[in-house]
Amino acid sequence: MADVATHVRIFEPDPSDDFVTKRLAIVDDLADKFIENNDVDALISIVQGIANACLKGGSMPESLTVLVEAAVREQSTSFVRTGNELQLLALAMLALDKVIAGAEPDRSSISIYDLLAFSTWLALGFQPVRAEPKIEALRSELLGNARSLCLRSAARSRERLVVDDIKLDKFAQDSADAAPKLTAAINPPIHALQENAILDREEIDFLWWALSDYSTLAEARLSTLSPPVAALAAGVEAAEKLRRIPAEAHKHIVLRHVRQHPPLTLSGLIENIGANREIFASTYENASVRKFPEVFGLLAALDQGQAAKGPAEKLSLEDWAVRALLEAGLLHIVGLLPGAKV
Repeated sequence: MADVATHVRIFEPDPSDDFVTKRLAIVDDLADKFIENNDVDALISIVQGIANACLKGGSMPESLTVLVEAAVREQSTSFVRTGNELQLLALAMLALDKVIAGAEPDRSSISIYDLLAFSTWLALGFQPVRAEPKIEALRSELLGNARSLCLRSAARSRERLVVDDIKLDKFAQDSADAAPKLTAAINPPIHALQENAILDREEIDFLWWALSDYSTLAEARLSTLSPPVAALAAGVEAAEKLRRIPAEAHKHIVLRHVRQHPPLTLSGLIENIGANREIFASTYENASVRKFPEVFGLLAALDQGQAAKGPAEKLSLEDWAVRALLEAGLLHIVGLLPGAKV
């Protein structure tokens, strides 16, 4: 995780040992609080609030500010938030980084840690760099740790499980408690088969999609669409086949459908796809997209028809296609979760 002693110098140029010790305790406390709730919206809201504050002139929402302020006051009773907004942001970023950097890649569809990391990768990766070098160093470190966990979890979650033999000899001699022993013997192999089947289904769906060269959104062959439309369609339609966080292999499959075209700004991309924007807007007219525009920056712009935020520089169609894959992928994976919990 990020070194707290280094990053407290964002807001305190010459910190004492006691000052750093207290901030370490604050970061630990906040990290625990961030993962208390497994509600998807609550988790993404944390990232949305931090990401918004990372923008020039941005600030954290009141609910997140109050949470961080309360954690600081437990260690420093004289603390007041006025004039200390940068400290609150830095501590929130350090706490989020502690959660993400300390997590191990998961086999599941998406864990609390994966969700926070995926959202952070999307939100911070769509922002311009901060002009202030110290806060930018922390932002970049958090972004890098988030991306790293996502890629490691993407690979880990696709490892096939070993299907062990079912050994019935453990309960054959005693019929009194045969049922629970039978269940214990059968459940692990069945679970492994079910998990492997999910991954097999994902690979088959991706294979058929890659071979078809057909866009169900545009109702036309991808190769006949304009390059910008084809790039976005490839990204969002590939995302619909995902059962886990997208891995590098999925990116390369999507990029097979991206053709040569000059780089575009987000505004230029929206202008180039023209009336086709409605296809993507209607497909991803989603409450989460509108609620979390920092996280779903591309889909939010397609929904609104304007580039309210996002990078000012021109990006290649490859970059836009991958962005579409990631944003739609997160929405799709979360949509597979029962009760929107992780």
